[in-house]
Amino acid sequence: MKRNLLEKDLYGNFGKIIRDKWKEGSSAFELKLVRGNTFNFNLLEEHQERALKMAGGQGGVYYKIADVGMGAKPFDCFFINKVGAYVVLVFIKNPNIFYFIDIYDYIKFKGLNPLNKSISFSEVEEISHQKYTQ
Repeated sequence: MKRNLLEKDLYGNFGKIIRDKWKEGSSAFELKLVRGNTFNFNLLEEHQERALKMAGGQGGVYYKIADVGMGAKPFDCFFINKVGAYVVLVFIKNPNIFYFIDIYDYIKFKGLNPLNKSISFSEVEEISHQKYTQ
């Protein structure tokens, strides 16, 4: 089962964590499923990193919610600025643990280790802002 797990399969548990346990207020998240023991930095795409930095206070992020799909959407659009911004990593070996890394800590870690192309599980445990189990 774990081998076939996809990132989209994590959103149910992730939503429960945010609704039931998250106490940091409004925030922006990029959720990533890690298939091995390391997360390759290039899996967080440039536009995703840029948007997280913008949400964190570098200009803000405006987003228009598409008018497609079933059911009523909550509202038309939103703008977020100066909120928490996190890369959330879930390792496939334990898909019930969500590691929240502040985007600025993530960028700092990458900058301190310019020759490294990835971050290891143990390093994620060290720099994560929060860790939640669902």
